[in-house]
This record gives sequence, C-alpha cells and structure tokens, in this order.
Amino acid sequence: MSDLLYYFDQLILPYQPEQIFIYEGDNDTNGGKTSEQILKDASLLLNKIRSRVSSKVEVLFISAKPSLARAQLKDQYLKFNADLKAWTEKQQNVKFVDVWTPMMDKKGEVMRDLFIEDQLHMNEKGYLIWKKVIGRYVR
Repeated sequence: MSDLLYYFDQLILPYQPEQIFIYEGDNDTNGGKTSEQILKDASLLLNKIRSRVSSKVEVLFISAKPSLARAQLKDQYLKFNADLKAWTEKQQNVKFVDVWTPMMDKKGEVMRDLFIEDQLHMNEKGYLIWKKVIGRYVR
C-alpha cells in the first residue's frame, strides 16, 4: 500500500480513471506491517484519489489472497481482510472485493492447485477465479 501511495503520480493520476481496483496489503503483511498501518496508508491513498482524481471515482479494494507459501501468516491475512472490509464499509463509493473465500476449498483450506511453483503467485486457474470475482464489479 505504501508503494502505491508513493508512486500515485505515475500509477493512478495520469489515467483519470472512473474505477480503481487496488490489490495491496499482501506484501505489506508479509513485510511485518499491521493491518492498522496498512489501513493508514489506504486512507492517505483514498484521500489523494478523492482530491486529485475525482471525489466520485469508485475505488475497489481487493482482499489479500491466501497462498501456500505464506500459510504461516493466515491469521494476519484474515485480520487484515476483516479490517479492510470494515474500513471500506465506512467509506463513500468504496467496495471490498473478496478473493480469499473463492480460493478456499470446502474444508476451509487454500486450494493447492492455484499457484505456480513458488506457491505464492497464481497460475491460470487462480487468475480465472479472480477474473470471475472481479468481473462482477467491472463497469
């Protein structure tokens, strides 16, 4: 989240978007940041978007995804996702997009066949899940 905030002028501002999908928090959590620290940056980012892009642009925050490589951080990711969802519900024209749940099996475990060899980055099957979930929100 902090990197997107830092590179806002290059990554968001030039495009004057009507919708912005933001996937941040995964690496921040892995890097030791708390959900409170990440949401502080999200608030700063949202304020920049509102003041420099448009007060009416729809902003959609995508949940952190599960992964086998970072399974030891599951509780931190679940907390971040819950905190992010609660935070988005308090914002105007902001939505929470849950990609965590559809990546889990019926036993509540992350599906093992959604990742490339590093067990962190998704393969085609993982991205198809994201396409289906996120596609519901694309205008």
